[in-house]
Formats: sequence, C-alpha cells, structure tokens
Amino acid sequence: MNITLSGIILNSHKFSESSLIITLFTAEKGVVQTMVRGGNSKKQQAVLQLGNVVSGQYKVRLEGQLGSYSKVELLKNYPAKFFSHKTKLLILQSILGLLKDTLYQGEAHEQLYLQLLAFFDELQEQIDLAAYLHFELLILKELGYALALGSCAVSGATEDLHYISPKTGHAVTEIVGKEYHDKLFIIPEFFKKAANYNQQDLEQGFAITDHFFRMHLFEPLNKKLPFARELLKRELG
Repeated sequence: MNITLSGIILNSHKFSESSLIITLFTAEKGVVQTMVRGGNSKKQQAVLQLGNVVSGQYKVRLEGQLGSYSKVELLKNYPAKFFSHKTKLLILQSILGLLKDTLYQGEAHEQLYLQLLAFFDELQEQIDLAAYLHFELLILKELGYALALGSCAVSGATEDLHYISPKTGHAVTEIVGKEYHDKLFIIPEFFKKAANYNQQDLEQGFAITDHFFRMHLFEPLNKKLPFARELLKRELG
C-alpha cells in the first residue's frame, strides 16, 4: 500500500538515532502508527510536533505492520496558535491524550476526526469549556458509551431531567431521583441544550465525563486520564 495520508499527530517517540515513530489520527484509516526516517532532524521536529496536522506518503506492505511515512508536510500548526494561551494548550493536549489512549488502530472514525479539526479551528477564536466537554461526550459516544440524556429511564419523561446514574449513564427526572440525590450526578443544563453556565456547572460536567472515562476506558486498562486534563480542571478553581 502506498497512499497520501493526512492526520493529526497524537504521539511520537524515538525509534533510532535519526528516526521517530509517530501516531496519527486520520479520517480514512483511524489511528495509524508509522515510522518517519529523519524525524529527529531539526527541520522535521518542527513539523512533527504533537497536535500538528500533517500530510505525507504512507507505505506499508501488509496491514498491521509498521509502515513508513515520508515527504511529510505541515498542514496546520495548532500548537503554535495556542502556545501563548495556557488554557487552549491544555485543551489541545487533553484531547490528544484522550484520543491516544482510547482509539484503536484499524478503526475508522471519520466524523470524529472532522469534528476534532472543526473544534480546534473554533478554539482559535474563543475558549468554550462547555464545547470542550461536549467533545468529551462525543468521544464517549463514538466509542459506544453514549450518555442517555433524552428521557427519564424510569418514567420516560423528556422534561425536568435532573440527574444521571453513575452506573448506567441514563438520565432521570428530579422527582424520580430525589431520594437518591447523594448517589447521582446532577446534569448541567448545557449538557442537554445550549445554555449559560457557571463554574459549578463545569465542575459537574467534568465530574460526569471523568467518571465514565475512568469506568469504561481507563481503569479497565490500568491507565490514568491525561495529566493535561487534570491541569485543565484546576483552571476552574
């Protein structure tokens, strides 16, 4: 296989004195791990930063083998755009870390990839932590762990949804869940529709996605959530 492949760099590590192995998230092939000969050169290091969108020639003999990536060109340099803004950079690093640790090679996620680039494009204009949390919800949904926020799991009601179960991810109304208040998460209004939010709403949102990422994707594999995400949560304080 010899194709032109573009994607965003999720991870990189040294392979030899002069070469790197990078992990790309692509529209066509999902996550791809490949070797870049000469990737440790000063010229290539600027191109192969985490968070950069790049394009190059991807060659591999058989699916599942380590391929090579050459003639790499920079398409978008998100780290440079966010470098002078701590919160934007933490958002970038947090999302890259989540994707690196939850996506599997060989599984295409084209819409997620396109929405990722659109989110980073919008992040250049403004910071919206509610939008960031919606992207975390999108990752959970893409991986099969969507939260059921459309109706009450007990009554079927679509109004007055107030709590979410930490066990099932299903919403319930305030009346149904009131008795179990201390055991349930409160759903921030912006999870359900466009709405104003405050620091408490964001803290509730982070607590919910934090719990379901840990339960479904990180703790079963003995992994920790990205450190950048922990730093991002501290920005709320």
